[in-house]
Amino acid sequence: MGVEIYEHLPQPLEIERKFLLDHFPINLENSPFDSIEQGYILISETEEVRVRHTINPFGESSYILARKTGSGLVRTEEEAQVPQEAFNILWGMTEGRRIKKKRYYGTEALHPVTIDRYEGDLEGLIVAEAEFKSEEQARKFQQPYWTTREVTGVKGYGNRDLAVSGMPQEQQPDL
Repeated sequence: MGVEIYEHLPQPLEIERKFLLDHFPINLENSPFDSIEQGYILISETEEVRVRHTINPFGESSYILARKTGSGLVRTEEEAQVPQEAFNILWGMTEGRRIKKKRYYGTEALHPVTIDRYEGDLEGLIVAEAEFKSEEQARKFQQPYWTTREVTGVKGYGNRDLAVSGMPQEQQPDL
């Protein structure tokens, strides 16, 4: 008997912009968050396949298999919820290509925004992502004043790059 993948979650396009923060917003310090660990099974120039385990603020787990293609502002994204048993098998294929973070949720100018606070070797890195329904909305969106720099499409700041290469050089503290 094989493991079945089920409940396909159609999300054909991912349109998002990413921004760095130099500190975590104090107003979110005691907010609920999702704990996320994700690992990459396949990484190529134009495609990635990853698995993600999320524990929401209620302690409920979800397991997602995702395939993304493209780069920059607009990418295609396909996701499917998978059983824990399938996740466990696939997780074993991601050794050396993993990240762990806490995700907080909010809005900015009526657009959904997530703030990822990375853990482990990436501790100190904080990234906000704003999601949009169209490229036009994304291009009109003003960088939030509480962010320091836009890193949409900048090599080194995608989760796949972070999982493989660690903290971008310019983000590492001076010693």
